[in-house]
Amino acid sequence: MPGSARAAGTIEAMAEFFAGVVTGIAAVGLLLIVLTPSRRVRAEARLDREIETRLLLGVDPEGDAPQATVEDDDRQTDFDAAELQALRQIGTERSSSRRGSRRD
Repeated sequence: MPGSARAAGTIEAMAEFFAGVVTGIAAVGLLLIVLTPSRRVRAEARLDREIETRLLLGVDPEGDAPQATVEDDDRQTDFDAAELQALRQIGTERSSSRRGSRRD
């Protein structure tokens, strides 16, 4: 039965070919998903440092709009200028102390 062995070999070759095509399509799709949004994100203008800090802290960046009240007693939503400045300097103090420890 040489014909059946030949047909089985042809089916295996076709299966490998289609598996390669599916893998290639999946790889191209993944690259499109990863790379396309990153170009748009890099093209966006950078936020002001103070606005970014307020957004990360959950404070209204405009400061004029009424704040939504949260029932958690542990959450503080209003920060004055001194507290925001202290929070900004935390990162710079840590980075400078890391640099100093590397010199030792």
